[in-house]
Amino acid sequence: MSKVFSPLSDEFYSIPKAELLFQPRGSTKFLNLGDADSVEITISVEETDRYANNQATRTLVKRVVSQVDAEVSMTLAQMSPYARAASLMSTATVMTQAAATDQTLVIPSADVEAGGIYRLPRLSVSGVELTSATGTGTWVANTHFRVDAAAGLVEIVAIPSGLSGDLTIGYDAAAITSGHQSGIADGTGIRGRLIVRGINAIGVKSLVELHDVELRPASARALISESDFGTVELSGRAYPDGTQPAGFQIGRESTL
Repeated sequence: MSKVFSPLSDEFYSIPKAELLFQPRGSTKFLNLGDADSVEITISVEETDRYANNQATRTLVKRVVSQVDAEVSMTLAQMSPYARAASLMSTATVMTQAAATDQTLVIPSADVEAGGIYRLPRLSVSGVELTSATGTGTWVANTHFRVDAAAGLVEIVAIPSGLSGDLTIGYDAAAITSGHQSGIADGTGIRGRLIVRGINAIGVKSLVELHDVELRPASARALISESDFGTVELSGRAYPDGTQPAGFQIGRESTL
C-alpha cells in the first residue's frame, strides 16, 4: 500500500473577498472603490529561446526570461465618482455653479415647435417662464411646456394659440457646491497606489500592495441597460518603485 503524505491544512482553502483602496498620485488619501465583481493580477512573461545549430535537428538548449510585466484588471460594481471618472479616462471633480437670477435663453422662431426640447445653460433651475415675441396668449407650465429642473431641460408640449416669433425662456438657477463632474477622454490614465485588503471568512486573509499602477478603461461603459447593474471595467500595469526594498519594487503580498 502506498504511503499517504500528510495533507495540507484546510486553512489553505480560500474564497477571496476584499476591499479595494486606491491612492491617486499626489494625494495622501486612499479612496474606497467599493464593491467589485473581480480583481485580478496577471504576471506576463516573455522568453527568448536559443536553438542549437550544431545538431542535425535544431534543439532547444537555452531559455531566458527577457521581460516580466504585472498587469491588473478589475470590474467595479458601484458607480462612485472615481469609478465614473475612471470609466471615461478622466478625474473626478466637485460640480459647482454660482446662483443666478433673471436669466434668459432666446430660441429663434424657426426652432420653436411642439415636441422641441431645449437645454438651458445651467442646472437646478426654477421659476421657468416662457414668453413669445408676438401675440397675447400665455404659456402655462405642464400644459404648454414641461421642465426637468435638475437637468435644465424645457420641452414644448403645445404652442398656445395666437403666439409666434422668437421664444424667450426666463429662469433662475440655484448655487451648486456638491455633486460629481468629470471630463470625457481628457486624460491618459489614472495613476496611483492600489491596496487589496482581504476580508474573506474562508482562508487566510492577504494584503496586496501595488506601489505604482496606471489604470485605463478596459471596456465600453453601458449608459442604458435593460436590467443589469452598471459596472466599470479597468485594467492597467504596475510599475516598479525604486524607493522600495529589493524584491518588492512592484509590490508585495502579505498575509494578515
